[in-house]
Amino acid sequence: VLDEATPPLYPIAPRKKVNVLMGAMLGLFFGLAAVFFLDYLDNTIRTPEDVEKYLGLSVLGVVPKVQELNLEHRVVREAFQSLRTSVIFSSKNRQSKVILTTSTSPREGKSSTVANLARTLCAAGDSVLVLDCDLRKPKQNLHHGLEREPGLTNYLAGPTDDKDWGRFVQEAQPRLHLLASGPIPPSPPELLG
Repeated sequence: VLDEATPPLYPIAPRKKVNVLMGAMLGLFFGLAAVFFLDYLDNTIRTPEDVEKYLGLSVLGVVPKVQELNLEHRVVREAFQSLRTSVIFSSKNRQSKVILTTSTSPREGKSSTVANLARTLCAAGDSVLVLDCDLRKPKQNLHHGLEREPGLTNYLAGPTDDKDWGRFVQEAQPRLHLLASGPIPPSPPELLG
């Protein structure tokens, strides 16, 4: 026997410390890569600056998100007064008389924004007519405390020779009128078409 065999103090393979370190490094790298890739794919608009940057449109106002959007909150009232002022200035000193409010998905605040903006405009002395063209889930009549019928669908589905839409208009308060949606039709796009 030339040399005595020395028993190993640790196994040759697998090298646990090296594997854990390599796994942690690769996990961190791929995790960061996934985060940056998902951020690159995200086209969500979150701030007013994003609207101006990506859409090239100016922001008229920002209304804070609260549980019940009504004009009793001081901050909400000021936000709608600011929005009213922006609408007037953007319409070239009241030359535009129509405002269209829409959004990409339900429950984003279209109906409450329209109702509160209408009240704010009326409080400043303007006469306002609100048309509730949401024929799937109408809400303007609830915001103004009025009946949903008769309304826009009654006028659209009525005789074609009857052009008097004024009889379907309800008065919510002085200088604020509502043309409610009327009964919900089976096919709203077909009726509007």
